Amino acid sequence: FNLDGASATLGPLQKANQLHVSLQNASTMTLGGYVGAADVSNSTFSVAGGSRLNASTLRGTLSERGLVNTTLLSAAGSGSVLDLSGLRTFDVGQGGGYDDFITATTRSRIDLSGVTTLVAPTSTRSVIFTANSGASINLASLQTINTASGGKVSFNVDSGASLLLHGIHAGPGVNIGLSGAGSRLTVAGSLALLAGSTLAAGTGTRIDISGSFSFAQTVESQMNLDLATLGFNGSGGHWLEVGGRRNGLPVAAAPVPGNFGIGQLVVGQANAAATWVQLVDAVNNGNRVGGTGEALYLNSDADGNGLAILGGSTLVIGGLDVYTYQTGQWVHLNDLFKNGATRIAYDQGFVSLTAVPEPLTVPMLLAGLGFVAWRRRQAVNPVAAPPPAPAAAPG
Repeated sequence: FNLDGASATLGPLQKANQLHVSLQNASTMTLGGYVGAADVSNSTFSVAGGSRLNASTLRGTLSERGLVNTTLLSAAGSGSVLDLSGLRTFDVGQGGGYDDFITATTRSRIDLSGVTTLVAPTSTRSVIFTANSGASINLASLQTINTASGGKVSFNVDSGASLLLHGIHAGPGVNIGLSGAGSRLTVAGSLALLAGSTLAAGTGTRIDISGSFSFAQTVESQMNLDLATLGFNGSGGHWLEVGGRRNGLPVAAAPVPGNFGIGQLVVGQANAAATWVQLVDAVNNGNRVGGTGEALYLNSDADGNGLAILGGSTLVIGGLDVYTYQTGQWVHLNDLFKNGATRIAYDQGFVSLTAVPEPLTVPMLLAGLGFVAWRRRQAVNPVAAPPPAPAAAPG
């Protein structure tokens, strides 16, 4: 179906193979309508020039096992929308030496918000999701990425584009990259990077997480947020894995690269309910020295601040060392506690030494990272047995 400035309706659609749809110049199409689970295979969908494909009622599976080296889904141009939100499974399991592509560019939108399962290619092939130039890709329900057959899944966000993911355990072969000022990754839940996955975010990019963040990497280049902003929002509390080597207060100006640092850590939101973020050292990321826990270095953002605490929220550092670059100099947060204080005012909120009790969700979140025993952290991180904390978020 090649539409140029035209409109069409197709359906109810129960099954299709080799269905190729191309919409240009403000064309519109409605596709789907079958009340059961549809099965679409070896098909491509493309919208451009402000065109809109509404396939939100196309519920079921899109299997691309017969196509290789193909742009499977494409949206380009301001106002262009490719709505495949009815799909539940996206299977790109074909073998061979080629890659497949899902691309959104120039303020367009690809909506895959109903997809819960993504099956990666076999062999060494990749399926590559790319959003650039202000475009967006929505995978808000994606909970399972199956890379068991050896293929890879890459998510690339560039030039002010955005990607929305469900909370997920990113396994081997899953690679996430952000570049270009204004590019954003939003995770609706917790993000755990298992061994063999990577995350790299450059200057001016931002990652927002409504749950917790943990990682098993021991090579700094595989989890590089040195110049990015990492924000935690949402109700309740959050846990953040710390993996840097404890090297003391830096003598040089920021940034201090290659030590699992973060450009800026943002705790909470202005004009929102207070929350808290607790630092944990549940996984040995290769930087534990002499029985001490790993540390966190905050390299600062464009405004020269490595830490922002908003809306009365709290950063709980426990017994872990935190070094932040604030207005032109490095500060050791732990040294700010005087005369036995365990909680101090900082920015628009608080920093606390008092840890929040470990809920069952924390070891469950981190279990996939392959660490030996959660309780072994007690010997390294002295905050493992804190006094009780209030039920409500501090502040």
